[in-house]
Amino acid sequence: EEGYTSLQKELSTQRDAAPKQSKSAQRAELGPGNVGNVVRNLFDNTVGYGISTSQNKRTIRELKNNSEAAKKYMTVLIPGLFQNIGSQWRFARLERKKGRLPYHVHPNNGLHKKERERKAIEQLKELKRKTGKNPYKLISGHSDGAALGIGIVQSEKTVKEHNIYAVQARAPSAHGVTGDYTLGQKMLIPIAPNDNVKKSYMARRGAFYNAKMRPHAKVYVVAGEYDGLVKPRDAVYKHAEGHYLAQGKKSTHFG
Repeated sequence: EEGYTSLQKELSTQRDAAPKQSKSAQRAELGPGNVGNVVRNLFDNTVGYGISTSQNKRTIRELKNNSEAAKKYMTVLIPGLFQNIGSQWRFARLERKKGRLPYHVHPNNGLHKKERERKAIEQLKELKRKTGKNPYKLISGHSDGAALGIGIVQSEKTVKEHNIYAVQARAPSAHGVTGDYTLGQKMLIPIAPNDNVKKSYMARRGAFYNAKMRPHAKVYVVAGEYDGLVKPRDAVYKHAEGHYLAQGKKSTHFG
C-alpha cells in the first residue's frame, strides 16, 4: 500500500498535465453520438472475426511465399477486454495499405496476467514456426490489449527473440483507473476488477508491481479526448516514451 501511494504521488504531475475530461465528452461516450460506434463494434466482434482470421492467413501466406515479405514491418494487433480479434480488422486493413503486415493476436481475456502474456508470446512463436520468418514488429494494443502489449515487452528475451521495436498502447490503464468515475466507468469497472484501484487491493498491488517492471521496447501511449472509460489522465504510463491525444468526438473508447 505504501508503494502504491508513492506511485500515485510520482504520477500526479503527468496526470495533472493530461487534458481534462469535459462533461460533453462524458455524455458523448454513452450518448446518441456514440450509437454508431456501438453498432460498428458489434459488427466487428461478429462478422469481423472471420475477416481478421482471413487477414492472418493472408499474412502467413505472404511470409511463406514471398522472400521479400520478411523485410516489411509487422503490426501485431491485440484487442481489449470483451473484444475479440475481429474488433481490429479495420485497423489491420489500414496497416496493409501502408505496406505493413497485420497480424492479430488473441488476448485470452480472463486469465492471469502472466498466463495471458505466455499465450500471446506462444502465438508469435507459432507464427515464426509456420513461416520461418521473423519481421520487425510493432505491437498495437487497445485498452486491456494495450496493457497486455506492455506486459509482453517487459521480457527482454521476448523483445529480442521476436524483433519487437515498439508498443503503441491505445487507451491503456497500466496503473489503474483513478479519481471520480464517469458514468461509463461506473457501469463497466465492476467487471474489470484489475483496473479498480480505488476498491481492490489486488488492483493496487498489480499497478505497483507493473510500474516497477520496465519495458524493453519503447512504449507510445495514445489517449482519446472523448474517452469516458480510460480518460487521458488514466492512460498515463510511467515508462512511456511519449503520450499523444486523439481529438474530436470520434475519440471515444470504441470510436
